[in-house]
Amino acid sequence: MGTLKQVQLGTTSLQVTRLGLGTAPLGGLFEAVADDEAHRVVEAAWKAGIRFFDTAPLYGHGLAELRLGAVLSSKPRDEFVLATKVGRLLRAGAPPEPGQAYKGVPPVNPVFDFSYDGVMRSVEESLSRLGLDRIDVLHIHDPDDHFEEALTGAYRALDRLRGEGSIRAVGAGMNQSEMLVRFARETNFDCFLLAGRYTLLDRSGAAELLPLCAERQIAIIAGGVFNSGILADPRPGATFNYTHRADRVPVGRGGRTEHPGLPGRHSRRAVALARRVIVDSHHHFWDPSRRDYPWMGDELAAIRRPFGPNDLRPLLADNGVEKTILVQTVSSVEETREFLETAAANEFVGGVVGWVDLTSPAVEETIASLVSDLLVGIRHQVHDELDPRWLLRDDVQRGIAAVGDAGLVYDLLVRTRELPAALETVRRHRGTSFVIDHAAKPRIAGGSWDAGWEKALEPFGDEPNVACKLSGLVTEADWKSWTPEQLAPYVQRVLDSFGPERCMFGSDWPVCLLAADYARVMDSLQQIVGLDERIFGNTARRVYSLADAEP
Repeated sequence: MGTLKQVQLGTTSLQVTRLGLGTAPLGGLFEAVADDEAHRVVEAAWKAGIRFFDTAPLYGHGLAELRLGAVLSSKPRDEFVLATKVGRLLRAGAPPEPGQAYKGVPPVNPVFDFSYDGVMRSVEESLSRLGLDRIDVLHIHDPDDHFEEALTGAYRALDRLRGEGSIRAVGAGMNQSEMLVRFARETNFDCFLLAGRYTLLDRSGAAELLPLCAERQIAIIAGGVFNSGILADPRPGATFNYTHRADRVPVGRGGRTEHPGLPGRHSRRAVALARRVIVDSHHHFWDPSRRDYPWMGDELAAIRRPFGPNDLRPLLADNGVEKTILVQTVSSVEETREFLETAAANEFVGGVVGWVDLTSPAVEETIASLVSDLLVGIRHQVHDELDPRWLLRDDVQRGIAAVGDAGLVYDLLVRTRELPAALETVRRHRGTSFVIDHAAKPRIAGGSWDAGWEKALEPFGDEPNVACKLSGLVTEADWKSWTPEQLAPYVQRVLDSFGPERCMFGSDWPVCLLAADYARVMDSLQQIVGLDERIFGNTARRVYSLADAEP
């Protein structure tokens, strides 16, 4: 059979066959593969006319590169295009990656390294394993949690290699489209390897990435077209997104998949941003001249005055915050309706967490009368109820079920006392997203470590439908003498339990003014966690499915 039809790769001089061979399975993905079997696969691909080959150090921890190179070294070098990847170095003694799926691999493990020098070492090591004189395409591989380093280190190295003529195309290979959009806007890539996001099950890459790349003449290489197995062999226990969790695949949801942990709502709106967007996931407005606030006692006199959008807007601009979540302050459906009107009139408010009477027999009807693209959640001041098990009342449980059925998030405003009931609640309603406000208010001001809080909060880390707000901590510490160093152990404990992908920043403005201004609240968290895109935006956008969070 002759060579398959070839096409130009973006604006480069490379011509690639429209069908390529990905070599992750040749590295023992899910099951070990013998050398001779792998060699036969590559030879069969060559015989079938394939002249485009993709590999990576990760695949079989070097085995795929070794096996591919063993065959291609016998072929005319100008008759094929070879792509491999950078971002991981293989090192003996390194711990295995979580979810390591390769079998029968050498005694080395991958270590993320997107630095300039690390990329240069990776290229040298790949050439040695391949036994070839050059690589045509180099992809930055899985920089999901390393955007800045990938941009300032890895991309800079690949751009130099391209400028010198050592490689002919710079790309990035990822299992998401969002960061690739950002790469496309901020740098000069030739191609992207989009894995598992332009398939029969998941077409999320088509929403923004593909049109942008067509406009900028960046080639798209569709990888993982069988979603790692389920589309090739759709049986119970088949692999999806590289795990044996095909039972979690939501089929028939508009041609795209949703996050397997925290359920989102309004999937049509959940196209992520092409650049960093900072989201404040928790703030309030109020006006004591118009409404009574029972919780606003004498100790809060400093903030007993109106606070509205015109007060917050300049603070957001000064701190680079583009979207917010406006959260209820009293048990009032009328306030919720007002907040929805406020959100509609102020573009920075991305969503409203309102209030309904969960105990009402008409709770479903009330929610239905409120639901709009701007209503993202419901909350009640649970920690003000006399009964620590209030959440477990039958009528409350029915109300929470109605919240979940409406596709809304339920915000848990609780302290340590109410956490056991909250834990049972989230386990009863696994299809509903929950967010713990203010990290359940640990007692920081006392000076000694709040061990009771730690013990009660820890089990929530095992519940994938629960996220946690890193908010309100400055007012749980001593208002006059707190420091970021005092908050840091509590923040770190939350991160250890939930991970940054399930944590989100909230200012708790204007309550925070009792202890700190807006900038200091935000700066203190950045000092502790850095400007982590998940904590400062991505988690809130995903969990609350923000409607207009677009550049």
